[in-house]
Parts: sequence; structure tokens; C-alpha cells
Amino acid sequence: MSKLIYTALLMFTLHPIFAQQPEMFFAEVDVFLKAYIHDGLFDYEKLHNQPEALEKLSTEIGNFDLRKLSGDERKAFYINAYNLLAILEVIRNYPVASPQHVPGFFNGKKNKIAGELLTLDDLENNKLRGKKTDPRIHFALICVAMGCPKIGKFAYRPSNLDQQLSQQTSLTLNDSTFIRVDKKKKRVLISEIFKWYKKDFILDEENVLSYINRYRNERIDPNFKVGYYPYDWSLNIKKNVSQATDLVENSANIIVFTPSVLLNKGQVEIKSFNNIYTQTAIDSDGEKVNLDERQTFYTGIFQLTYGISNSSRFNVGFDIYLNSVKYKPINGGNNAPFDRTAIGSLGPRIKVNPIARIPTFSVQSTLLFPAANNLESPRFLAHDRLTWWNQFFFDKTIDQFQIFAEGDLIFRFRKDATFVRTPVSLFLSYFPSQKATFYGFIQHSPRFDGNEGGVTRTAWFSQAGIGLKYQFTPRLNIELLATDFFTAKNDGLGKTYNIGFRFIN
Repeated sequence: MSKLIYTALLMFTLHPIFAQQPEMFFAEVDVFLKAYIHDGLFDYEKLHNQPEALEKLSTEIGNFDLRKLSGDERKAFYINAYNLLAILEVIRNYPVASPQHVPGFFNGKKNKIAGELLTLDDLENNKLRGKKTDPRIHFALICVAMGCPKIGKFAYRPSNLDQQLSQQTSLTLNDSTFIRVDKKKKRVLISEIFKWYKKDFILDEENVLSYINRYRNERIDPNFKVGYYPYDWSLNIKKNVSQATDLVENSANIIVFTPSVLLNKGQVEIKSFNNIYTQTAIDSDGEKVNLDERQTFYTGIFQLTYGISNSSRFNVGFDIYLNSVKYKPINGGNNAPFDRTAIGSLGPRIKVNPIARIPTFSVQSTLLFPAANNLESPRFLAHDRLTWWNQFFFDKTIDQFQIFAEGDLIFRFRKDATFVRTPVSLFLSYFPSQKATFYGFIQHSPRFDGNEGGVTRTAWFSQAGIGLKYQFTPRLNIELLATDFFTAKNDGLGKTYNIGFRFIN
């Protein structure tokens, strides 16, 4: 009985300390933000050199006890937790030019939040949004990009949370850089936030513009045409232009610029990928046929790519394919030796990120025109036909591993014969450091030919291989890859040896 009384007295004595935990946390967040925010931008450089305060707050977020907190207390906690952990993810990857350049920034990286392991997307969509979402949270959350609403230099507190959210919403929706009204053209351009979360803003309103006008000092004419300006995903950093350029150059490009990720505006990529394919046998209707000659094909792909959009969602480029072949008899073969080299094809290319909230998904389309005559005769050098090559890229990073998937639609057009290839490729990469990666690769590539009876799968091959990439300098990467065509039908049974170079400025 005495032990029970002692425990009760101890809990009663410590109750004020536990009761202060939320308020102490909010006070610490307030001090932290005031120290690093300047005119709505964040001083990541300063924080990177003294991260102790943020690390302490991160630990408090992980161990926070929500069991006895009210709705507004929980809401304020989750908003502050989101903002601090977004900043922490930048510091963990610093220097970095954009949250889009950190694989899994929003939907892959997990942090301990009040005892749960959650991503930023989990926190936003499962804790802060719901059937009756408060749209004002979209102006309180920090996505660490210039396209976000400006960061408030204060912590969100449960005691005046409603007032803070309304004030932040009002400041944002009266900001002429965020809501861009052109009275002469009777048009208003708004952030893509209103497109991504449209259903949140029209819960109690007729349309998005009605919601915006609720907080405007000067209402926008409801008859104005509404459009969206591109979202600016560059880091919301307190930096001058030259320092921002250095930030991009010092990033780990081998991790940042995966094939799925687009270049920033003004960036240039020069890429060379050199492939040697060699075979002495092919498959014919399921039977291995020895060719009595070694056929060796070289393909050099030279690409120039340029980033042209502020949102890093649209790139343009140009490709040149250099082809060379050597046919050499072996095992007493009767075919005469043959060799030839030519520029096989060239053409323009575009690359887009169609869904801004999924920066690691992109679509690339290339149109290649034959650049020489008789490429397929008297011996095959390259395809002598117009080629439309469409590629779909996606990657996801989990700790030090990355899964990359690619699906292709390759149309090869010619008057006498047109066919389609649909390769599907899967890569699994391991990053022992920010400058190196080892990966395994597998691909299956069927071919479909059109005929009077419709479309028929006439051939296919499967290949697998291993490769590595290394970043020699902040701008230059090198890649090595070897593959084996381990099975095929009416296609080759060879091997490839590849070396690639990638320069990003």
C-alpha cells in the first residue's frame, strides 16, 4: 500500500514536468526557426556547420508522447515535425540543389515520429490530411523548395494555431509572387499546389479561386482565366547566385541525377555510351545456329541534353548514333570478311516529368532519322528506317539500395516492313558511397511484326549483366557494364561490353 501511495505522489510531483513537454518543444522549435530563417529562406549552410540543435529536436520528435494531447496539440506537433524533418533531410544530403535530387525525399525516407516510422508523405497524408482536410496546412508545411509558400519564422503552437494558420494563409495568398494576377489580360496564374490538392480547397467552396478570394485583400474577378505556373523545385536556400551554382556542382551527381531525374534549368549534360555486341551464334525457331563467323557491332551513342524549365520538368536534347561492324569468318566459314563504319542515325529528343509530386518518374521520347544509305545491306550495320523510341523511367531508393525500372516502346518504320520492340529492364543498385554504385541488370525484349493477320510476336531475347558507376569529379561520371544474352528466339545469343561517360555542368 505504501508503495502505491509513493508512486502516486511521485506521479503527482512530476505531472507539471510532463505537462510542460509539448510547450517546451514548441518553444525550442520557435527559437530554432528564428535563428535560421531570413526573409522566408533558410540558412542551410549555417545549420550544416552546427546541426546539434536540429538533431536534438529530431530526437524529441521521435520520442514525443501524443497520448494525452488534444487535437490542436497533435496538429501543431505534426506540422512542426514535418517542417523540421524536411529541413533535416536537406542537411543529411547537403549540399543539394533541390529536394527532387534526393531519392525518396518525400516518400522513401522514414523518420521516427512519436514512436512511429513515417515518411514525410505519410505524415502529411495520414496525420494532417483526412476526409475533412484543413486546406491551410498547405501554406504551413515546408517542402524546402522555392515554389513553396514562404517559411514562417515561428513555431506553430496549439494555443493560437487557428490564428497562425489563417495568418500564414492570408500572407501567402496576398503574395504577388505566389498568386500572379494580370488585370490587363484578365488572367491569374496560381501555384500547382492548387492542382495537386484541388479536392482539399473545394470542400467548402465552388472552386479554387473562391477559396483564394476568401483570404485576399483585393478579390480576384471570378471571371478571370485561371492557369498554373511551373513549380520551382530549387532549394529555398539563403544563398547568392554563385554559391547556389557551387551547391549544384558539389552534389553527388551519381545519386542525384538518375536516368529518371531531369536537369535543372540551364544545366547541360554531355553523355557518351559505347556498346560492343559480339556473337557467333543466333537462335532460329528455338534452335541454336552457329554462324561460322564472329559478328561484332559497335554502337556509340552521343547525347547532348539541356534543362529549359524552372521546375526541372522539361529537358530537350539531340542524339547521334555512330555504328561500326566487322564480320570475320571462323571455324572455316565461307562468308567473306566485311566491315563498315557510318553515322547510322540522329535526331531530337525530349524528356518530361509528367507528375511533379513523383520526381523520379519521367518519360523520354526520341525521333531518329537514318543518316546513311543502305545500312541494312549488303550486310547489316544498323536499322535503315525511321525510329521512334519512347522510354518510361522510374526509380525508388531504400537506404543504400535503389531499384530502377525502364519500359520502352520502340517503333521502327519502313514502307516494306514495320516492327515494334517493347523491352522491359530492371536494375538493382547498391551505393557503398555517394560516389560509387554497383548494380545488377536484367532485360526482356520482345519484337512484334505487323502482317495481314494482325500483330505477331516474331522474336525476343533476354539478357542480364553487372555494372558499376563511379563519380570521378563533381561533373564527370564513368560507367562499365557487361551483359550476356542468355536466351533468345529468332534473335542473337551474344554478349555486350559497355563503357559510358557522363558530364554534367
